[in-house]
Amino acid sequence: MATYNLEPEAIITDLLRELLTDPRSTRENTTSETFLAGSSEYTLIPPSGKVIAITSLTIGGVAQTKWKDYFWDWDNKKIKFSGNTTGEVIVNYKHGTNWIYPDKPAEKINDTGFPRISVIPNAGVGTRLGQYEAPMEEVNALMIDIWVKEDFIFTDGNSFKFEGEKLAAYIARESMNKLTRNEDKLHAYGYNLRIPTKPRALPFDAEYQAHHKLFIIEFNSTMEGEVTI
Repeated sequence: MATYNLEPEAIITDLLRELLTDPRSTRENTTSETFLAGSSEYTLIPPSGKVIAITSLTIGGVAQTKWKDYFWDWDNKKIKFSGNTTGEVIVNYKHGTNWIYPDKPAEKINDTGFPRISVIPNAGVGTRLGQYEAPMEEVNALMIDIWVKEDFIFTDGNSFKFEGEKLAAYIARESMNKLTRNEDKLHAYGYNLRIPTKPRALPFDAEYQAHHKLFIIEFNSTMEGEVTI
C-alpha cells in the first residue's frame, strides 16, 4: 500500500478532462494500450502529445476504479497499483493537448490554447468526525473558470453554432451537467457534490481577449488531500 498526494482540484480537473469533449477538436484524440500482467506500475506512451485523461481501465476484463483500485500519476504518465496485476491490463485514454488545468491561464498562451477551463480552489472548511484521532470531513469548494477567445466558433452535434459569450455559457452548462450526471466517478475520493452558484458572466477580459464565465462546485471528502492504494 502507498499513500499519494491528491488535492481536490486535481480530482475535478481529471474528471472534467475525462468527461468533456474539447470544442477545439484538433487538440484531442483517443487511443488504447495493452500491458501484460505481473507489474505494479505501467507507463503510458501516447502516439502524440500528452496523456489527457484515462477514460477506462480493465484488468482481465474487469473494470477498475480510478483512485480506488489504481492511482493515476499524470505528471509522469504512470499507472500505479498496490501490487502486481494478475491479468492483462487494457487502458483507454485521451491524448493530445490539455485544455483543462488546475491553474489560471498564462499571458503567453496563444489563440489555440483556448477555449480553456481553470479549476481553482476557492474555500473550504473541515470538521472533525469525533475525537482527536477521528478523520476530518472536508468541504472542498472549487471555482470552474471558463475562458473563450473572441471569434472562435464551435458547432455541436445538432449543428448549432456557439461563439463568444454563448460558447462560454455552453461549456459551463456542459461542465455542470457532466459533473452532476457522473457523480459516481467522484465517489472513490469524495461525495455529496453540489453547485451552490450557477454560471455567472464576468467582464470581457482585455488581457486575454477572452469571454469569461465562472461557477462554483462543492463536495465533501475525508481523504485530507491524500489517497491510499
